[in-house]
Amino acid sequence: MVLSDIKKHFSVLLTFALVVVSTGSAELLNSTPSADLSATDSAGVSTQSATVNVKENSSLAVVEKDTILPDFEEKLSEKTDTSGTYFVGEIVVKFKDGSSKKDQLALIRKNGLKIKRKTDSGPLILRVDTGDEQRMIDVFKADPNVEYTGLSYAAKSQLWGFGGGSSGSLSGCSNPNDPYFCMDNLRFIQLGAIDGWALNRGSSSITIAIIDTGVNYNHVDLQNKIWKNPGESGGGKETNGVDDDNNGKVDDWRGWNFTGDGQFPNNNPMDDSGHGTLVAGAAAASTNNGLGIAGVNWYAKIMPLRVSYANGSIQTNFAADAIKYAVDNGAKVINISSNLDVEPLVTYKNNIKYAQDRGVLVVASSAYYNYDQNCFIGYPAGYTDVIAVSGMGTDVTNVAGCANTNSQYSPIRVSAASGNTWTTTKDGGYTVYVFPTTSLAAPAVSGIAAALLGCYANYYIVRESFKYGVLDYGVAGYDSKYGWGAAHLYWQLKWACNL
Repeated sequence: MVLSDIKKHFSVLLTFALVVVSTGSAELLNSTPSADLSATDSAGVSTQSATVNVKENSSLAVVEKDTILPDFEEKLSEKTDTSGTYFVGEIVVKFKDGSSKKDQLALIRKNGLKIKRKTDSGPLILRVDTGDEQRMIDVFKADPNVEYTGLSYAAKSQLWGFGGGSSGSLSGCSNPNDPYFCMDNLRFIQLGAIDGWALNRGSSSITIAIIDTGVNYNHVDLQNKIWKNPGESGGGKETNGVDDDNNGKVDDWRGWNFTGDGQFPNNNPMDDSGHGTLVAGAAAASTNNGLGIAGVNWYAKIMPLRVSYANGSIQTNFAADAIKYAVDNGAKVINISSNLDVEPLVTYKNNIKYAQDRGVLVVASSAYYNYDQNCFIGYPAGYTDVIAVSGMGTDVTNVAGCANTNSQYSPIRVSAASGNTWTTTKDGGYTVYVFPTTSLAAPAVSGIAAALLGCYANYYIVRESFKYGVLDYGVAGYDSKYGWGAAHLYWQLKWACNL
């Protein structure tokens, strides 16, 4: 060993001794408040990895081993039970605040479980043996450190039927000049959009978060509408592998992929199953650009937040995280075109309330089972003050979406024209859904809500416009089929913005 090596080892031993003297225990000295390990792959996709928690002790930052839980030990499951209600081989556990991480990990290890993911909102997704989910839930419920536990629920998109392909181009449309607008004219008339656009076409200052399967952000009719995170954009911040805005997400410059590759979330919210791109186009595709389709809102930005796997199954724990992310990053409208008929864990409901308390409107599609309305509207549509939407056909008597509820949950708020909807597809093309569907009715409402917010109407006024500014159909006043009536951009602008 050379002299320089001896000096180096002596220095390390001396530092170690000083730590022992200062703290009374041999703990790792660290000069930064956290060691956040991240990586950027060859495609420029940033992924999150383990974060070591440390505490400050006078001038020394001391790692507390007791505060560390593994970020992941196994990949997440994409497989659901036969009904598509929950992901098999997983349970979700929320430990009480203040409970010891050491005790949490001991309980997990005692029962032979592993951590699949720490969610942003607090609960852990744990691996259990398939078929043993309920027994493990009962075990964790009995532990005094556990706040709540349950199945890892899956939500389903509310899009039924088949979209028709498109080829070639159309001409002769004007105001707006999008070719497929000619084919979608009746729906826009029913939505009050054509008259409404003469008053307000939306604002680029308003962002609609699409919590779904991701969005094809390269689509020619969407690429100029994608939200950019100001804290992660410009000067190479998009791909520098640094959490520049300190929101816990590395390089999230155009949204976030909460499911990621099953282990790490990442900054690539690309849609590989298709539903989210359909929804985004219906809400706010680029309009009057001489290409493709028109969106209900011409100028609003789209925030892609992917919470699904490649098979389209939506992980509700990540949907809850995405709601909070959307609020914290400036979205004013959140669109959720997915639904489940069993109540998810309370984090979902709490994060919707978090959004509403901060003036963010949550729009959700009602559950949809063919054209039978004699069914429960589902979650999150049924939560208080969520704008729950049914889908109205070009024949206004043809309405899709469940309408039943009970006194504990909110009913349908409004219907929206969704028959004959032309929209964007994940492969860069366009398609039409002839029959009404709640998945495409909700983004029409989100586009209208964003236009109202763009004319300086506040959250409460916009929310009430879906009661007092709509066109009444069916029974006078409220009815379970149409809610308070059909969403109508023109009359809601007149009511909410005094235009």
